[in-house]
Amino acid sequence: MRTPYTLASRTRRFQARLWDWVYCWTPGVFGCLALNVAIFSDLHVSDATLSVFALGFLASLVLLLMNLVHFVRTGQSWGKKRMGLLVINVSGDRMTGGGLVWRCLAPTVAAMVPFFGLIMYFDCFFIFSESRRCLHDHLASSQVVDASSYEEPGPLGTGLNPSEIGFSTFS
Repeated sequence: MRTPYTLASRTRRFQARLWDWVYCWTPGVFGCLALNVAIFSDLHVSDATLSVFALGFLASLVLLLMNLVHFVRTGQSWGKKRMGLLVINVSGDRMTGGGLVWRCLAPTVAAMVPFFGLIMYFDCFFIFSESRRCLHDHLASSQVVDASSYEEPGPLGTGLNPSEIGFSTFS
């Protein structure tokens, strides 16, 4: 029988989310700051300032896409990898790439639906339930677990070590 996995703590999930924001949005924030400094300091907004803003925005988009590709390949965003977390489906198997993309897009799509979009403001509060699953986890049938406690289901009930299948943490 397979060893049960451990659900990720709420604190580590929050820390992983913060790391993802740092990794993906820092260049965009610096670009926006450069633009705001130029606008609100009564300086003429130069082409150089607009270029810094555009490069920061472009860098954020590229980093966001790279993080998404890594997430689809391994089940770990950069923040989750740093915190040693892994996204799996509720049956305990690895999620497909499409399932992981849906998990990322579900909050955005749901927020566009009138009235239901208001519920998405409370997405993060669902983590305080016993299952520790946010609303987007419920929509995508996913859960977040500690990567070190997860064993990939294999033939005849044998499992693979997480490091053998590409899951890891930053050293």
